[in-house]
Amino acid sequence: MARPSRRTPATIRQMMEPTSHFHVNFLKISLGSQMVRGYMSNTELETAVHAFGSRCSNISRVYSIGKSVNHFPLWVIEISDKPKQRESEPAFKFIGNVHGDEPVAREVLMHLANWLCDNYLKDSLATLIVENMHLHILPTMNPDGFALRWHGNANNIDLNRDFPDQFFPVNNDIDYRQPETRAIMNWVKQEHFTTSASLHGGALVANYPWDGTRDTRSVGIYHFANLHQQQNMYMAKTNH
Repeated sequence: MARPSRRTPATIRQMMEPTSHFHVNFLKISLGSQMVRGYMSNTELETAVHAFGSRCSNISRVYSIGKSVNHFPLWVIEISDKPKQRESEPAFKFIGNVHGDEPVAREVLMHLANWLCDNYLKDSLATLIVENMHLHILPTMNPDGFALRWHGNANNIDLNRDFPDQFFPVNNDIDYRQPETRAIMNWVKQEHFTTSASLHGGALVANYPWDGTRDTRSVGIYHFANLHQQQNMYMAKTNH
């Protein structure tokens, strides 16, 4: 039986507000031969994921949703006070390293997981998150691209452009997708996430629902996009 929710409008607002407990600055990444210096290798990341699962087994489970072109497992960390159980709580999906040459999210997502583990039952925000939702964290969707130090996967396909597009239904056949994309699509069908976040690096960009449409009647989308841009001092200086 599902447990009564302890969330209130005030606590939900707290979860959405910036907090000094976990503040992340996204940095522009310098490409080239030194790109991976300072970042965990795929093997080191895999080891870190399993070490986390062992250290924080009371609030987590580690599972794979598939493999990359070069057969590297796509490991996911689930974080909840009742991992493996289905509950009437929101499920959040976090994906990092969609592009091989954007590795910051690999580290950011592992820091998030470790912060939650280290501060559960010690910090009110960490406890609130762990006890009221299920987080599913995929630190790297594109381990092959990271290892090859380029944008796409091992087949040099931009995974961010490999998903079905409601405005271009010709690519809706899952059999034509890359293995990493198919893994995400099957994962989404299985878990029914409430919302998702895909972490990128190298540019300041905001995407909005239906912003891929070429229908100029959707003026509301562009109005809110421009309004958001004007309120952001960094985006206001660009053409995004």
